[in-house]
Amino acid sequence: MAFQKGNKLAAKKGIIDGALRRAVAQDDKDRLRQMVESVLDKAADGELAYVAWLADRLDGKVAQQIEAVVDANVQFGETVAKATDIRGKLRNPTA
Repeated sequence: MAFQKGNKLAAKKGIIDGALRRAVAQDDKDRLRQMVESVLDKAADGELAYVAWLADRLDGKVAQQIEAVVDANVQFGETVAKATDIRGKLRNPTA
């Protein structure tokens, strides 16, 4: 989820992200390649955290599923009628 506008953590994320990107750009990329090789080796050894990390980067993260429980006692018709009434008042406030 993205940060809310004005949230100070959003600025910190940008600072850290920028510093990391500058460091990678200034490096000869050998260390970055070593890191990737290390991750691949650990995933090949069966370390599930590395396998999951690679899967997330290559295939994208799995969408989170949300389960909703509906109370059967809710009067759906009344709710729709109230919403329709409110919508009518908003569209024609003088009525």
